[in-house]
Amino acid sequence: MATFRLLQVERIDEVIIVRFVNTDVMDSAHAQQLTQELFEVITPGVRMVLNFSDVKYLSSMALSTLINLHKRVKSAGGILKLSNVSDPLCDVLEITNLHKILEVYPSEPAAVAAF
Repeated sequence: MATFRLLQVERIDEVIIVRFVNTDVMDSAHAQQLTQELFEVITPGVRMVLNFSDVKYLSSMALSTLINLHKRVKSAGGILKLSNVSDPLCDVLEITNLHKILEVYPSEPAAVAAF
């Protein structure tokens, strides 16, 4: 698997787990690099879990990245799930109505089991 600067990527069975390296990785300063790294993980039929356990902040650019990632994963015939999203970040997803298109699970094992 490729080496990433902002992500830790691991395969558990047939599921790709993506964890963010630090809490501010979803800020505007990292948006372009983050987008590039996330898109590199996409393969045909990918089953991906984004683990947000270390993420404390989402910029508007990060929200845009999530939308675009969801679209690309779906167009590749894959499925994207989010896990370990904090209550404040869940609030952001609800305010922006992204909770209607992004599947959110309380834990990484719960997200993996949902495939």
